[in-house]
Amino acid sequence: MEAMAAEATVRSELHLEIREYLNRMFTEQTVEGDNGPNRIFPASLTPERGAVLSAVCRAIKPRATLEVGMAWGVSTLLILEALAESDVPAAPHVVMDLAQSTFYHNAARLSLKKLGLENYVEFYEAPSELVLPHLLANGRRFDFAFIDGDHHFDSAFNDFRFAHLLLVPGGTILFDDAWGDSVYLVRRYAETNFGYKPINVACPIPMYNGRAALWAVQKPLEPVERGSWEAPIKPFFNELIPRFPGVVPELLDNMVGECRATRIVMKGGLESLVEAAAHRVHAAVRQIDEVVRVAETFAALAVPETAAETHRLLDSITRAFASAHEHRDPSQLERAAAALEKLKAIFSLSTAPDAIARQSAA
Repeated sequence: MEAMAAEATVRSELHLEIREYLNRMFTEQTVEGDNGPNRIFPASLTPERGAVLSAVCRAIKPRATLEVGMAWGVSTLLILEALAESDVPAAPHVVMDLAQSTFYHNAARLSLKKLGLENYVEFYEAPSELVLPHLLANGRRFDFAFIDGDHHFDSAFNDFRFAHLLLVPGGTILFDDAWGDSVYLVRRYAETNFGYKPINVACPIPMYNGRAALWAVQKPLEPVERGSWEAPIKPFFNELIPRFPGVVPELLDNMVGECRATRIVMKGGLESLVEAAAHRVHAAVRQIDEVVRVAETFAALAVPETAAETHRLLDSITRAFASAHEHRDPSQLERAAAALEKLKAIFSLSTAPDAIARQSAA
């Protein structure tokens, strides 16, 4: 009993030391790295966003914690502070950050050393796409994961996918910068396709662009039945689809202009300019193809009855320009421009609201 009481006293003192250190960081807005003082904002959590992380950790009292992205160390210290407050014995906090010694000048690790917290952290200076599979292969399991690494969709999705596999049933993931499109889509995918449920956080959550800055979700206790691999994916970004009507016609207008400008150049025999224009048009076709693929997949903009026609037109555009470029035939670009005009009609602003209304009604 005396040993347990002594341990509780040490943990309480540690919590106070971490809080004092964090308050100083927030007040001075700097942290010491091996290059001297560094400004912690905008890369670090603000006090308001940090309060959300603290509230989630205090509510769930995790035993094993995982963090992707250390930066200047604010989030790491907040998690350790919450663990020190808890009466639940905790494993070393696992954190990874590829840029800790380069971009962040070891500032977070120096803070841990100053506070005597080095043994409380298991640190990896390596990409999360390598560390997370390593942890999984070694049978590690976690109650809580804070995802704040690379915010590109593919990286954020990879972090979620492996965090999902590493989490125990009922475990919690907290996404930072959940307002951005990429992270927003990842957390929506977690909810719609993996059965994660949002967690109510007992503190105000800052909002950016109408979305929560951070978002906490809980893994279901039992795996969600997802059906066979060829089953339709459950739509998870309907709120982003309305952005496409304004983008598609503008992009198509640019492509029509490129086709006709290239035709004029081709008739003048300026081959180097033709090749430069060809590159731009091919890039535009790839972009349009991606927009069409996304829209068709989630049945939001491209109404089902026009899907076949859309693909036919795209194929016609690609073939026409390839033929024009290969055979130096300007007439092929007129065919491409005509197909582009038809494609614009499918994605016109006048038809998009009808498609969105049908999707909403379904």
